[in-house]
Amino acid sequence: MHRFDGFFKIFLFLVSAMLCPFPLLGMPCSQYEGVYGRLFSSAACTPCTCSCILEVTPLAWQAREEGLNFALKNEPLPLGANVSVNGILVGPDFHWEPALKIKGGLLFNERAWDFAVQWTYFHTRTTRQERQATNALGAGLMPIWAPPDANIAEEFTYGSVKAHWNHTLQEFDIMLGYEPYISPRFSMRWAAGLKTVDISEHFSILYTEGFHGDIAQLIFSHTDLIKKTIGAGPRIEITSKWRLTHGFALLTSLAGSLPLWHYRITRQDQALGVLSTRNQEISASSRERFWTFRPVLEMLLGIHWEICFSQYSFGIAANYEFQYFSENNMFHLLVNPGLLSLHYFPRGDLQLQGVGVNIHFGF
Repeated sequence: MHRFDGFFKIFLFLVSAMLCPFPLLGMPCSQYEGVYGRLFSSAACTPCTCSCILEVTPLAWQAREEGLNFALKNEPLPLGANVSVNGILVGPDFHWEPALKIKGGLLFNERAWDFAVQWTYFHTRTTRQERQATNALGAGLMPIWAPPDANIAEEFTYGSVKAHWNHTLQEFDIMLGYEPYISPRFSMRWAAGLKTVDISEHFSILYTEGFHGDIAQLIFSHTDLIKKTIGAGPRIEITSKWRLTHGFALLTSLAGSLPLWHYRITRQDQALGVLSTRNQEISASSRERFWTFRPVLEMLLGIHWEICFSQYSFGIAANYEFQYFSENNMFHLLVNPGLLSLHYFPRGDLQLQGVGVNIHFGF
């Protein structure tokens, strides 16, 4: 009988591992769901009792903002046509840049409630230069951001343009969440809190090699725009998790906020031309501040994997994220040659999208 003692001990070890695997090896957390939807095991096993979370998410994001086209590259139609504008709009080339999210939180009240704060940072910049020969038929680069009073020649065109756009975003979210128990395979977290956003943008356009007519020549025109925006307002979020097998889960998240924004916008213009051998110079500056409400929408889709080691957990997720800022572009466009104070706002939307890898620690 003693010769079976070793086999009997191995058998008991395997049974105990199947009934209570946490002390022996890490197991997918999705196998241990409690009545509150959070992670804890049966009374016979050691629970996954981590009450603090830390998440780090490196991302690759692309920012796209509407209303930043800075020139019309014109190739006129043949003589005799009714119109002499036949071109394409030229705008910035939006690049993919790194971004970072850091999140910390606490779980309490039998893990049904949680409190979390999240910081997001993203910076991008782009420079684009275009060239186009000018002639008396209207060929060349028609300036969009040059001051209208710089138009002293027969054709308001330039041969070269260089634009630079610099964008910096910082977000800070404070959220209180609740995750009730729905089913072993599906859970949903409801959260509400405060969202603060800080956006800074610098848009600079330089037009050179202006059209040279009989008595007038455009030398250059330079426009420099700076926008600083700070917003804060309520935020709500709904996150769902569809649990698969072996610790994998599908994640979806939808959030919306309505910050009150404070805009500070400055524009400076300089232009130089020659008319009848006399220099024609323009130097103008304008500033504006105002408050307004603008909504922000956020979406996330991802696949998540998590494993528990008693009082610790580790997870990793691959996500696609999208953020939408309504009417963020409030730079001043001058639209009337006789009234430099008459401004037009492009009201272009700002969109951020990209992919990220979320690394989760529970302790």
